[in-house]
Amino acid sequence: KLLALAQYPQVYVKVSALFRVSGEPWPHEDLKLRLQQLLKAFGSYRLMWGSDWPFVTIGGNTPTSMALEYRKAVQTLVM
Repeated sequence: KLLALAQYPQVYVKVSALFRVSGEPWPHEDLKLRLQQLLKAFGSYRLMWGSDWPFVTIGGNTPTSMALEYRKAVQTLVM
């Protein structure tokens, strides 16, 4: 259903917290097809990367090793 919204030019998509939706560690290969579909449907100018900050800690206090730094997130998106 999300891909169908690409027909509306005012719709943008925030891509964040990949580690929360992936069943695999970085580089989250299981998300590759989904990210490619988003890129094809919306184009790079309508996809926004978000860090998921300050929610990158589990329970609010313990940092998770699965959160990505910006460089790795970009690599995941353009793989």
